[in-house]
Amino acid sequence: SNNPTGHVERTTLVANSEIMAGTFNRMATDLEQLQEETDGAVQRLVDEINPISEQIADLNWKIAAIEGTGNTANQYRDERDLLLKDLSEKIDIEYFEDSEGFVHVMVGEGKPLVDKGNSWFLETQLNTTTGMQDIYWMDTAGAGQNITSEISGGNLKGHLEVRDQYIPDYLSRLD
Repeated sequence: SNNPTGHVERTTLVANSEIMAGTFNRMATDLEQLQEETDGAVQRLVDEINPISEQIADLNWKIAAIEGTGNTANQYRDERDLLLKDLSEKIDIEYFEDSEGFVHVMVGEGKPLVDKGNSWFLETQLNTTTGMQDIYWMDTAGAGQNITSEISGGNLKGHLEVRDQYIPDYLSRLD
């Protein structure tokens, strides 16, 4: 502004502007890549949840069979407790044990994940609007219900918040 007609000053201003624009572009690209990686982490977490649910259902049957004969199934109970702890770190769950020794596990707004010896699955499906994966609870008929907005805790909720709230906010502020 002190010498607007000066060639050196104008060249320096253009060079610094190009550096700044390049930095903003790199930051935006890095954030978009992080968002895609986080979306992949959401998929991996869902893929980890399903086998745990199946194992809990299987242990439910073993515990009920052993304890139905009057014996104790402490080893299986301990294993199931560890699986419940692992599952609760990945996704918010509510669970209870009934009088027969079966654990019932619910996700979202009360959708069963484990009910006695049965387990339901979660899967991811591409949301064509956002380009990111949504989480679906699959019923026994194979129809899915989107429960992405019902997830309120665990690592999965953390990844969803980063992917859907924090990164878009940073991108918006960067723009």
